[in-house]
Amino acid sequence: KYYLLINGLKKRRKLERPFHVMKLTENFVEETLELKDINIEEAYRVQDESGKRPFPIRMKFSSLKDRNIVMNAGRQFKGSVKIAEEFTDKVNNSRKQLAAFARQESRQTKTRWALQEDKLYFNKKIYIFNEKKGVVEPFSDIV
Repeated sequence: KYYLLINGLKKRRKLERPFHVMKLTENFVEETLELKDINIEEAYRVQDESGKRPFPIRMKFSSLKDRNIVMNAGRQFKGSVKIAEEFTDKVNNSRKQLAAFARQESRQTKTRWALQEDKLYFNKKIYIFNEKKGVVEPFSDIV
């Protein structure tokens, strides 16, 4: 909930200590994204299975407000560095299934859709992915 991933932020030195990663992310947020007074609790590189270099950096924020400010600034930022939300494997699987469902349905109805956490907002309804049944099913109507 309080985590973001930064992809594409290159190492500045050969041997990178946790302190260096923290400074690198703080400089990126303050100078590149031009955000002040953002409190980052911790930042470290995560070894992911894709093996892509440089490894992504996981940042933990002390407040959701700070996290959302950085997330929005990262969406506006045009460059090689990408900022993304971090989800659990279960939520990632649900999002993948919901997105596939939404793409297929929106081709026919030509309507827009949005994902928020593990919910799909589409055609004035909220859909969720039922893991036990392996199907996308309506959750409720949007009022």
